[in-house]
Amino acid sequence: MIFGLAAPALAARVFLCGSLAFLCFLHPANLRAADLSFTNLMAQGQLRDQQQDTRAALEFFLQAEKLAPTNAEVLFLIAKQYCDLMHTAKSDAEKKECAALSVAYGRRSAAADPQSPKTHVCLAICYAKNFPYLTTKPKSTTHARSKSRPKKPSRWTPKTIFPTTCWAGGTAKSPI
Repeated sequence: MIFGLAAPALAARVFLCGSLAFLCFLHPANLRAADLSFTNLMAQGQLRDQQQDTRAALEFFLQAEKLAPTNAEVLFLIAKQYCDLMHTAKSDAEKKECAALSVAYGRRSAAADPQSPKTHVCLAICYAKNFPYLTTKPKSTTHARSKSRPKKPSRWTPKTIFPTTCWAGGTAKSPI
């Protein structure tokens, strides 16, 4: 007798407890929690990426980022998804926001794994896709000093460097 119980009663109690634990594990709430593991989220995101469902893939990768915020692979894939979303965005403001987010995630990816060439290529592509949305215009097109002075001609012109007399068709003989 173990703990005051007969062996058959103990076996029945262990069987019931084990069955109950197994059934609790199969409960739908627990299955959803198991589906939110990092590897499952990554697999679902990559599956959606292969199916060209960018928004769904991005949602899975963003959830995976919450579990591993410094994982370079996740950050790389999020940057890639934002680059892909730029092509489906309807307004320029949306495209600009996706471009900025892709650069931000690309930078984080390169910082998380500086030895990975994949992250650096990703960052370069994000910069290239962000380029049309950068503002390069200065606030004023002319400077205050340039308004006050007239523009002087340059001292060096082709005529001052090569006088017409040195040209083959000039009045003087060619030096060559």
